[in-house]
Amino acid sequence: MWNSNIYQDQDLKQNDINIELHELNGFESSDEESNIGLIKSEVIHSSSSSSFSFPCQRLQRLKNLVTFNSKSSSSSSKSKSNYIYLIMGLNLIILFIISIIISIKSTSPIIKPIIFWKDYLHSNNQLQNLKANNLNNLINYKTHLNSNETSSETYPIHSHNDYWRSIPLFNALELGINSVEADVWYLPTINSNELYVGHKKLLLSQYKTLDSLYLSNLETLLDELNQQHITNGLFNGVLKNSSKTLNLIIDIKTNANETFNQVLSQLKPFIDKNYLTFYDSTTKEWEIGPLTIHISGNIPYELIKSQEKRYTFIDSKLDSPEFQKQYNNELSIFTSSSLKNLIRSKPNNDGLTQEQLDILEDKFHTAQTMGIKTRIWDIPNHQNNQRDEITMDLLKIGVDMINCDDLKNCIKLLKEFKEI
Repeated sequence: MWNSNIYQDQDLKQNDINIELHELNGFESSDEESNIGLIKSEVIHSSSSSSFSFPCQRLQRLKNLVTFNSKSSSSSSKSKSNYIYLIMGLNLIILFIISIIISIKSTSPIIKPIIFWKDYLHSNNQLQNLKANNLNNLINYKTHLNSNETSSETYPIHSHNDYWRSIPLFNALELGINSVEADVWYLPTINSNELYVGHKKLLLSQYKTLDSLYLSNLETLLDELNQQHITNGLFNGVLKNSSKTLNLIIDIKTNANETFNQVLSQLKPFIDKNYLTFYDSTTKEWEIGPLTIHISGNIPYELIKSQEKRYTFIDSKLDSPEFQKQYNNELSIFTSSSLKNLIRSKPNNDGLTQEQLDILEDKFHTAQTMGIKTRIWDIPNHQNNQRDEITMDLLKIGVDMINCDDLKNCIKLLKEFKEI
C-alpha cells in the first residue's frame, strides 16, 4: 500500500521549489542572467532526479553562490578600476621623471625653470636678499679683521664643498682656513656669462654663482685691504694679519675647455690687479699673490700647460700611474686623491693599518720630492672617532693639507698634533 504521506511531502517540497524559483527571478539582472539560468536548470533537474533529498537546502546553497558571485564580480570590477588608475598614475610619474632627465641633459633654454627649480620655492626678492647678505658678510668680516680679540693664525685646512656652509667663503676665512672649494657648471644656453656653483646640476640656483659667492667678495676685500701697498711690493691677503695666499679650488663639472675659458674671463679683474699667483714659463719665475687658483674635476690639461703666464694650476691626481711623467711643480702646486684610490682597502675603525700608512707615505714622498703638496679627500666620515684617527695618521706621515668638512674639529686636531 502506498504511503500517501510521501506524496504530501513531495508536494510540499515542490511548492518550496516553486517559491525559491520565484525568488531567484528577483535576482536576475543583465550581468547574472546566465548564472541564474544555470541554477534554475539545476533546481529543475534536482527535482526530477531520484536523489531528490533536501532540494531546498541545495537551492539555498545555490542562492548563496549567486550572491557571492555577484559580490565578487563587483569587487573584481572595483579592483580592476583601481589597478587601471594605479597604472595610469605610475605612467605619469615615469613620464615626469623621464622629462626631468631629458631636461637636465638637454641644452635647450626652455628648461631653465627645471634647472633652477629650487629658486621657485623662494620669493622673487632672493637676488636682492643675497646681495644684502653679501654686503653684511663683508662688513662683518672686515670687523673680524680689525678685531684684536680674534686669532690671526692660518691653518692648512681645505674647506670641502665650501658652498654648502651657512656663509660660503666667510665661515672659512673667519677661522683662518686657507683653502676653499667651488664646484662650477657652465651652462651657456641659460646664461653664457655665469658659472653656477653646486654639487649636482639639479640643485643649482641662478643666485649661487662663482661670482656672487666668491669672486666679487674676494675682489672687494682685496681692493679695500690693498688701497696702499706694502713697500716691498707684497699684497695684503684676505686672511687676518697675513700675506699668505688663499687657495681657491675650482672643480669643473661641465666641458673642460669651455668652462675653463669662462673661468679665465671671470678672473681677468684679478689678473689685471696682480692679485693672482702666477708662473712665468719663459723666465721660470713665480710670483705669489694673495689668491691662488687651482683647477680640478674636468681639467683642460693642454690649455693650462700651453699658457706662457700660468694663472691657474692643476690639482693633479696623486693616484695616477703616470703621476711623475704627467705632472711637475710648474703645472701643479697641490696634488690630491681619494683615500680609497690609494690604499685600495678599508681602514680600521681605529685608523690606518701599517701597510696603508706605508703606501701613503711613499706617495707623499714622491709628490713632495717633486715640490708638490699633498691632500687626501673622501676620508670616512660616518664615525667621528675613525675620521679623527685617520686624520691624525695622515698628519703624522706628512700630509700637507687636511681635507675637512668639520672645520673647527680639524683645527682642534691640528693643535693636538702640534703638541705631540
